[in-house]
Amino acid sequence: MTAILVDDEQLAIDRLISLFASFPEIEVLTAMTCPNLAQAEIIRQKPDLLLTDVEMPGMSGFELVKSIKKAGVNTKVVFVTAFDHYAIKAIREAAFDYLTKPVDIDDLKAMIVRMNGDSTNHKNIVGQIGEEFQLTERESEILAMVFKGSTSQEIANRLFLSKHTIDTHRRNLLAKIGLESTKDLMLKYLM
Repeated sequence: MTAILVDDEQLAIDRLISLFASFPEIEVLTAMTCPNLAQAEIIRQKPDLLLTDVEMPGMSGFELVKSIKKAGVNTKVVFVTAFDHYAIKAIREAAFDYLTKPVDIDDLKAMIVRMNGDSTNHKNIVGQIGEEFQLTERESEILAMVFKGSTSQEIANRLFLSKHTIDTHRRNLLAKIGLESTKDLMLKYLM
């Protein structure tokens, strides 16, 4: 699995590189402090994973992600920032994950496990939640895809349904579980 790191703070980049050294299955292709320069590298190298800061001079992490998606790069995105208030926007921007600085190795490991698709663990969790909250078969199917990091649009495409229908299913299953957001769901069951 390949990754590109983008953060305007060199110390944050250095920390991430040292943390990734514990995960030989991830190859860090490059780490850059300038999002404008990183944009071209991401488009050229098409990494499996992009870890980007949110607040950077010249281009925010959100703008960077929009630009690479517009260029057709479909990479998993993890926003890394010291500011917790970006979490909801990160989820809305179809982020795979959201990590707060300073990044903890356990949080990084949990993200990598999800990235690797620890499907056995996800199936067990989905099964437990399904039984406990009496989810429908469709809700359980959607929940499994949410745990793998799929967006509503990606789930809709896979199930040949509209994004609106998937959003309705997601709201219903969150209501059954008694949670308000996908972030709460991830924090409760996967972190």
